[in-house]
Amino acid sequence: MSLCHRWSCRLGAAIPLGSRKPSSKQQLSLCNYVILREVRNDKETKHDYRNRQRLRAYSTPTGRLVFQICGVFAEFERSMSRQRISADISLAKLGNALRPWLAQRLPHCRPLLERALAGDKDAAGELCLEAPNGLRGSLVLAAYYSGTPNPGYQEIIRSVWNHDHRVLMKTVQNREFIPRGVNRRELVRCMIAAAQFEHPLSGSLRAFRGASGVTLRKAANGLSWTLSRDVACWFARRFAPESSRWIVVVADIDASDVIFWDDDRLEQEIVLKRRVRASIDANPGTWALAADRHENRKQEGRLIC
Repeated sequence: MSLCHRWSCRLGAAIPLGSRKPSSKQQLSLCNYVILREVRNDKETKHDYRNRQRLRAYSTPTGRLVFQICGVFAEFERSMSRQRISADISLAKLGNALRPWLAQRLPHCRPLLERALAGDKDAAGELCLEAPNGLRGSLVLAAYYSGTPNPGYQEIIRSVWNHDHRVLMKTVQNREFIPRGVNRRELVRCMIAAAQFEHPLSGSLRAFRGASGVTLRKAANGLSWTLSRDVACWFARRFAPESSRWIVVVADIDASDVIFWDDDRLEQEIVLKRRVRASIDANPGTWALAADRHENRKQEGRLIC
């Protein structure tokens, strides 16, 4: 006997005597009647029924496991949201503080400053030329914190990075302009990535970086890389005449990791959006020869100019 047959006997539902199985319509009406009668007999509301089901689910080991996992993810998402909101508020406050600070130190460039921070490319380029070298790093910070739109922001970050990147790196070391807990090197990486530069590179690439007097880990931690081995060897020799202190590292990267590319000075410079694993170049005996090649190339370029 089916379930509906048994309930029909208990409830006295009208089912034809000769039928073995009730129709689908009769089954639905019987089931609805059973549910309503059970709820009414127990004097249980819909809200109370749901609460009882929740308690039943939480009383089992599996139910407690599911609830606790959901609580961990909810707490993690809440913490991440609070961190992002706090960071945005801090950046907005610093941007509002840097604007008048720059305006006081550049009284003759106030119209240019307002237009450049509003996204005007021509005004941004002219402002980078007019501003003293020591203030160009603060100019990039003000543009980044204020959310300066492109192409004005691109012009500011490109000009300062190509000509005064040391000033920018020194500026981000000033605790007055940097939020607490922010990695300064990663902040510069985020500032460059925010410009959304386009580049013609594609596929897998091999990047090089030259340094002197540092370990492999510290050399690979730098921001600026190059696609030319000769350029990397020249930079390794630039600040250390003794070849024993040179170090040239190489890393295999993908074009999607490149956030900045520039070849105005024949250096094929790139900046990566993340840290990469690198190793020391396998032919240190040819570093001096490669540096000489790039030096000759630079001299030829100066003569042509």
